[in-house]
Amino acid sequence: MKKQDNKGGFVVGILIGIFLMLVVVIVLFATNIISFKSNIYTSNDDSVKNDEVEKEDKVEDNSKLDNERYSSVIEEYRTAMSDSSYNDGIDQGKKYPNINTHMMQYYHSYGQEVVFKYVFYDINNDNKDEMIVGDGSNGIYEIYTYDGSKVVRFFNSVCLGERCGAQIYDSGIVYFNGSGGASVHVYSFYKIDNDGYSKETIKSYTAEYDESGNVTITDDVTKAVTSFKKSEELIASVVGNGKVIDLSKFNWIEIK
Repeated sequence: MKKQDNKGGFVVGILIGIFLMLVVVIVLFATNIISFKSNIYTSNDDSVKNDEVEKEDKVEDNSKLDNERYSSVIEEYRTAMSDSSYNDGIDQGKKYPNINTHMMQYYHSYGQEVVFKYVFYDINNDNKDEMIVGDGSNGIYEIYTYDGSKVVRFFNSVCLGERCGAQIYDSGIVYFNGSGGASVHVYSFYKIDNDGYSKETIKSYTAEYDESGNVTITDDVTKAVTSFKKSEELIASVVGNGKVIDLSKFNWIEIK
């Protein structure tokens, strides 16, 4: 009997040992899974954080680079604003070749009623910002590009801000409209050329109104009279479903 009891106890002991070993294995396995998942989540969190930091760094780098590229023009506006001898009657274009001299004359004539603000925006989606100078809303005084060594005036027109206007479309098209008097209007569509800074003309039209208000719209390139009866028709023919960029939503910086 004693031998049988000893044998039975030995078997029970083995079974208990095997059970304890299984428990240990299960606990270790579960611990490793939890640790593995924790590492995955931590790694993902770190990846997200790194992406966010990288994006912030890029924004900061772009802003710093933009300010370096266009600083000479911004400073030219500041200098002209503080020029007490500024006079539109003199050829200020030679003294200040990169600014809208007509709006600057308005600034000196009307003071705080005229403001100069700027914002950086990538018009042609080539990862290089252009600089827009305007009133801080949707009034554009000039657009500036960069050729790699110097700033380039896109329009080079003093009438912007008064008799002429401009709009930027989400497709990269830049629309310019102006008046040569009550009876003559111009409608031009441009884009930034493949070189990243030059102005390329897409379409350009001249509209002439007679005394009865009837309009004749001519293609400036072909000189052919078009079938357009109003400006909305010719705009739609060029921009299609493109949307105008609402510049008033941008964070403009005032030039002081």
